[in-house]
Amino acid sequence: MKLAHLFLALWLAPGMVAAQDAVKRDEHQMHKLHRDPKAYIGALEDPKRDAYQKPHEVIHALGLKPGEVVADIGAGSGYFTFHLARHVGEKGRIYAVDVSADMILHINRRIREAKANNVVSVLTDYGVHPFWADPP
Repeated sequence: MKLAHLFLALWLAPGMVAAQDAVKRDEHQMHKLHRDPKAYIGALEDPKRDAYQKPHEVIHALGLKPGEVVADIGAGSGYFTFHLARHVGEKGRIYAVDVSADMILHINRRIREAKANNVVSVLTDYGVHPFWADPP
């Protein structure tokens, strides 16, 4: 059950960014932003995001403990990935899953820079669930 809540919370996070982005954009502008990886990463990593996403409160509400394993589905730029990685510590593991090669490349750079040995990036495709042996 706790894992289901985590998946749901992290799956909804990108939509919450779009809904609460500091710059108001219509649907067409948001789709254009997704086509420009640098602009999209900039929006995802806006320092103002902490004020409305409240990552520390989210992690606390999830009840995560050091050493746990978490999949950040739709990891984007890794905003939650690295908050989660700090929380679960060296004995934990975070799988940062995304369908965008640009986002995975960005996450990989961040992994190297932060020496975050507990983060594993996973590039997947739409409709493919990398953690299910036999997708429905």
